[in-house]
Amino acid sequence: MPFNQATFSTAALNGAAILSITGEIDIGNKDQLELALHTGIALAPRTLVANLLELTYADSTCLHALHHAHRTAERMNKSLALVIKKDGGLQKILRIAGLLQFFHVYHTVDSAVTRKTDGEPTSGSRA
Repeated sequence: MPFNQATFSTAALNGAAILSITGEIDIGNKDQLELALHTGIALAPRTLVANLLELTYADSTCLHALHHAHRTAERMNKSLALVIKKDGGLQKILRIAGLLQFFHVYHTVDSAVTRKTDGEPTSGSRA
């Protein structure tokens, strides 16, 4: 996959909107990411689940877009849940950047939809 290529797909599962993102996110496709996140939030009945398990690269523009989407969801009385690899690079980057505390973090899409932890506490505020 060429640099800064990503795919975005949406689905619905048990009352949540699922946005699956694969590939690489950087400044070259941040506008696509922002559009996908904000469209997903608008479509989500209550929760947008951002499935980032297949994200292979994310720079600071991705972190900024996720944080902005989280704030937008809160203003709309909705939530943004992130599905990321347990102890993976994105989780470490979010922790180092001080952003992990803002998100509901899960390690499977099913646990994000049901809002059940995968044996570990999730971060972020509770809805």
